[in-house]
Amino acid sequence: MTTSLDQPRTMRRLMALLVSRLVLFLLFQCLIALVPRSWTRSEGYWLLAATLTNLVSIALLFHLFRSEGRSYLSLFRFDRLTYRKDIRVIITLLSCTG
Repeated sequence: MTTSLDQPRTMRRLMALLVSRLVLFLLFQCLIALVPRSWTRSEGYWLLAATLTNLVSIALLFHLFRSEGRSYLSLFRFDRLTYRKDIRVIITLLSCTG
């Protein structure tokens, strides 16, 4: 449980994680540009830079959740008490989006 004293620290971590995605993408794109020694040629590898950024970001999330005594994977578990309502909401949203 987060107390009011932990909220500024949690907000700083959240902001650092958001900014880290931009910084990591730039870092990986620059590292990729070193290989062909051309920024223009490295543009074709932006998917690789994005994938590496995502992998590092997920690893950071695992670490942050573990440091707070929680589990990252628990975010994706279904609640048995509300799964019927959740399915109805998902079907409604999918039908509205086409």
